[in-house]
Amino acid sequence: MPGFVYDPTDPTFAARAHDVYRTLRDEHPRYHDPQGRFVALSRFEDVRNAASDWETYSSTGKAEADYIKPTMNSLDPPRHTRIRALISRGFTPRRVAEIEPRIRAVADSLIDAFVERGECDAIAEFAA
Repeated sequence: MPGFVYDPTDPTFAARAHDVYRTLRDEHPRYHDPQGRFVALSRFEDVRNAASDWETYSSTGKAEADYIKPTMNSLDPPRHTRIRALISRGFTPRRVAEIEPRIRAVADSLIDAFVERGECDAIAEFAA
């Protein structure tokens, strides 16, 4: 793709996603947005290294922070570390085992609502 621009907000992106990601991986494994908003990494080793190098690949200041609430993956240490320590207490093996029946019941109920159709919008009808 000459003049390649990676823009997942483009309305045509979904229809071209496989080709776009192939081009990223093969030709632009460390893609730098021409407007300086982000860097997109598309190879496993690069992503793995970036995940542990928060000083180089900071999550702070991501563009989506302007319009969504902060999430764990948008925080860097030390704030991420403090919040993760608090949240992880709710996900011990014992606590997860205690809530598993309720989670399964909710998931089954959601699936029952669309299973006969044979399709669903997984985000709108299940994940959300």
